[in-house]
Amino acid sequence: MSDIQDARMLSIEQRLLSIEKDMSGSSNSAEVEKALNAYQHQVLSKLKAIRSKILEEGGDVGTIKKERDEAMAQNALLKKDIEKQNYRIEHLIKALNEAEQRNQ
Repeated sequence: MSDIQDARMLSIEQRLLSIEKDMSGSSNSAEVEKALNAYQHQVLSKLKAIRSKILEEGGDVGTIKKERDEAMAQNALLKKDIEKQNYRIEHLIKALNEAEQRNQ
């Protein structure tokens, strides 16, 4: 899981623990605990579904970053190649223009 997901899970867990602590002193703590457990299971199942969806669709974040870095490196090489080709084209055009002027 990514750091953002871990942080969100930790935040949710802390909120649930806080609610649990606040509710533990009430007179109907059994009902509250039951409701809290149901809520925790509901949140946990939603988080598991989200995690599985992320893994299905996006794959591993490290793999995505690696692919992005490779694409950026390839892009830089292609830009450099384009610059070289443009330089050659400029000189070829210049040479052709000079040759045409000499032939006239």
